[in-house]
Amino acid sequence: MSDLASRLIALRTGLSRREFAKSLGITESTLRNYEKGVSIPDAQFLAEICKKMNTPPEWILFGTGPTRPTATSSPNVGVTVDVSPSECPRCVKLERDLELETKERRELAADNRRLYREKEQLLREKEELLRENGSLREKLARLEAGHGKRRSAHEDGEGDFPSLFNERRTIPPSSRTGESVHK
Repeated sequence: MSDLASRLIALRTGLSRREFAKSLGITESTLRNYEKGVSIPDAQFLAEICKKMNTPPEWILFGTGPTRPTATSSPNVGVTVDVSPSECPRCVKLERDLELETKERRELAADNRRLYREKEQLLREKEELLRENGSLREKLARLEAGHGKRRSAHEDGEGDFPSLFNERRTIPPSSRTGESVHK
């Protein structure tokens, strides 16, 4: 018996030779000859058996790889199958859970976008406040520098106007308590 014959026998596990031959569209005697190694199936038949049994061609031809594809390698991943609720009550629960998860994901994505926009707005406001703060600091530095020059000029008697912050400012006699302006 060839390796191909043993792999054909392995594929029909759980089925009689008659059932397996019928599912493949061949006679039972033809299948028996394949399984005994008396005859070799043609490429078209091997392609058909791979498709019907969901078996990778590498396995049927060479015995390498998995007998059946894993969920990640299956070409049917992501294919929607209509199943009535009476056939699969668990499917109904899973579908409901999936809908809830999808709704929650959409809500979280919307919240995420809103928070991102708020963050961007706050960053713009922060930049604007930092620029304004820098501008005010520059003005304050110029005013302080100018105030120092005016005070020193006024104290020397050279300034045109007194400083607002002159501590030695004199109070006119009329505003002193208990003294009259005219003596």
